[in-house]
Amino acid sequence: MEKLTGIEFVDMADAEFGSSNEASVYYVEYAINEGVDGILLSPSSDQILPTVCRLCQDAGVYWGIYFRSIEDEEIREECESSPYYIGNICEDEENMGYNITKEAADMGYQKLGIISTVQWDTTGQRREQGIQKAMKEYPEIKILAEVRDVFSTEDVYKNTKSLLTAYPEIDCIFLVASKSGEAQQSIAKAIRDLGKNGEVGMAAIDFMRGFSELFDSECLESVIGLPQLTIDPYYLAIKMINTLKGYPIEEKCSTQTVPGIMVTSKKEARQLKKIVEDENLVFFSEEYIEKHLFKWNNPELDEQEFQKIINQNQRLKYSKSGN
Repeated sequence: MEKLTGIEFVDMADAEFGSSNEASVYYVEYAINEGVDGILLSPSSDQILPTVCRLCQDAGVYWGIYFRSIEDEEIREECESSPYYIGNICEDEENMGYNITKEAADMGYQKLGIISTVQWDTTGQRREQGIQKAMKEYPEIKILAEVRDVFSTEDVYKNTKSLLTAYPEIDCIFLVASKSGEAQQSIAKAIRDLGKNGEVGMAAIDFMRGFSELFDSECLESVIGLPQLTIDPYYLAIKMINTLKGYPIEEKCSTQTVPGIMVTSKKEARQLKKIVEDENLVFFSEEYIEKHLFKWNNPELDEQEFQKIINQNQRLKYSKSGN
């Protein structure tokens, strides 16, 4: 998209700033001082957004959010009232939490051990709201224990073993959210090392590298997620490009949600494996981008049409051309 539009994207890696509230604000200040015209942000929490909103408005810099929704209503209204806030792209977190819990219940799991992020993490919050919604429909499901704020692969492994040792009646480890890209592998190893393979299942939100093999080992029973995590900032970048070029997709900022794909079998996991694990894939061809995703070429592109494109893309299959 850089080549097609002449807009440069500057990657400011998380490692330089960290993920705390203070680090997120510093990231925005740093980007503004570097002279950017727009900022794509994955905020640590809602609480930093009023500050971000004021910084960007004072500097005349457009900004938008990926991965996250804004849960605090007052903060959301403040952000949406700014002419520089372009909206957000996030997964349909609540629905994914609901669907994966419902799937686990239909498979016969009733006693869950939860592994998730800190309480104030908005992604985890939305997913857990979906879990609670499903539990009202399936009152036999109980959450026996939960572990939060685990980051490293080793921590996930140790905490899974601790849960299963302290609560031997747990029949499913539910990975709601984690910052470890190897969390599913760690949970599976803990289940195997305790000799509970086939006795304890795993349900998870987000595809991770190696998830197909976990289905083959009969540890992972169901998983819901996106083809690749880069898809959220990718769609947000499309909104930003159109805005910076003077063709905003919407008159008023809006939220677009990316629907999750449910996988419950070895066959489905193998089919999706190449798409999830090949980071060289592109989501759209250059011809499609120019024709459909730039409003100056496609005047019909508005928030409804954009959401329709997002929904359809989730059902596209891997092509030999590399798209």
